[in-house]
Amino acid sequence: MLRLLELIGLVAPVVGGVLLFRYRGRSGAAFGWGMAACVLGLLSSGIGLSGQRLSIVAAFLAGDGTAGVLELMDGWALLRFALLFTAGLLLVVAALVDRRGAAPLWWLIPGALLVVAGVGLHFVHVDLGADHERLTAIATVLLEILENGTLGLGFLVLCCAAVAHREGNDALPEPAVLARSAGATIWQVYRGTQGGPRR
Repeated sequence: MLRLLELIGLVAPVVGGVLLFRYRGRSGAAFGWGMAACVLGLLSSGIGLSGQRLSIVAAFLAGDGTAGVLELMDGWALLRFALLFTAGLLLVVAALVDRRGAAPLWWLIPGALLVVAGVGLHFVHVDLGADHERLTAIATVLLEILENGTLGLGFLVLCCAAVAHREGNDALPEPAVLARSAGATIWQVYRGTQGGPRR
């Protein structure tokens, strides 16, 4: 399950971009705002993947030691969350722009809550004391995976909000249908990799 959450966090901007591209004919404005959000999401994912390595290299070259690494990592984390917050706002705009009917609140509210929860998890710090440093490290890694997965899910839900309930002549199903189908496929693949019985 943790691997699945980590994967969702990494690929969410790409999957969201593909979804927006498929439904681009239903609203050019929503497509533009949504793709801008996906670019920011990709930048954020890139920072998440390389920020730690870049911090270590930069601190080593500057001779700042561990304190320098942690300071640089905090800076990368702040930039990453600023990008994600901006991307979330752009997706909300994409969901609301160029609409004749009501806003897709059943997509917007859960997506926004997931993004806020993911950002909030970043500020949860676990310290089990000097006697349990290993457990503290494990808990920190688990929180980071949960944080990335929650942010990724929120991002995808907001991408669905951008294209949901729009009229079009492309014969594409509603995002809810695609989401259910994709979720079932991902779960079957995950169960298959775990060697468990498929349902």
